[in-house]
Amino acid sequence: MITTLNNDWRDPAIDCLTRQFCEAEPLTACLNVPKNDFKKFVSPIVDQAIEAKLSTIAISPKNEFVGIVIAHDYSIPLAMPDKIPDSMAPIVELLDQISHSIEQPALGADKILHIFTAAMEPGNSSESQKLFDAQIRIAQQHKFEMMFTEATNPLSQQFLIRRYGWHEIACNKKIYYKYFSFAGSRPFEKLNPKMYCKVLGSRLSINH
Repeated sequence: MITTLNNDWRDPAIDCLTRQFCEAEPLTACLNVPKNDFKKFVSPIVDQAIEAKLSTIAISPKNEFVGIVIAHDYSIPLAMPDKIPDSMAPIVELLDQISHSIEQPALGADKILHIFTAAMEPGNSSESQKLFDAQIRIAQQHKFEMMFTEATNPLSQQFLIRRYGWHEIACNKKIYYKYFSFAGSRPFEKLNPKMYCKVLGSRLSINH
């Protein structure tokens, strides 16, 4: 079952995002971000998403949480904790620099749905397309003209480009993880020098 994120599934959503990011997402895994820190970071974002009713989740026939896409209206600032955990600070700074590097005319729309993040429980990759198809339908129903995301993981980059034909949005610079500097150090120096966050997006056909 694919449905809109709601309060009944708040804790499983936070748990899923925390597991998948701390164990498998390149940036958080590279920094060994503690799960409690990531939960503090992502909890207000999930709460905002529940209230906005623009995010989707997948539930198995056994009523188990399978996956999530967190989306929000780009004109509304993303919720953040009062204090960013120190372990997450390099990632937040990286994302902030990427956000400021986006050439706004390249987005080419007034009403934009921002995909902040997504996560799937292991063994459920076949549900990814169903979940994202539902997310696109929600965007169309709410008359969004475009969707975009900062795709940090090469797997998500390939998924969006190959399955949905999303294109890379123009930025005034590419920030390669290995060479990113924060507080006088390179926190992602262990990562492949070719890896960088791809800002991907696509215009939408609006359902009337």
